[in-house]
Amino acid sequence: MNDTFYYASNDAMFKRIFGDERDIGPLVAFLQAALDLPPEDYAELSLVNPILARDNPDDKLGILDVRHCPSCRKTETGRRSGTG
Repeated sequence: MNDTFYYASNDAMFKRIFGDERDIGPLVAFLQAALDLPPEDYAELSLVNPILARDNPDDKLGILDVRHCPSCRKTETGRRSGTG
């Protein structure tokens, strides 16, 4: 039996625990505990590439860990509302 304890404060471990698209249950539980948002905001949770595209080669690298966009929910037609 392995009694090793891993800390989720390590970026690699955090991604291993909460960044698996096949099992977003741990991520949903973490976000519900950390954020005061209505349950329907977690209904369509998805993981996306956190690296933001640069408009100019001189732009700084942007990494967005969490994006909350309740107006970006899919409509019945399958298109996202609130995206212009």
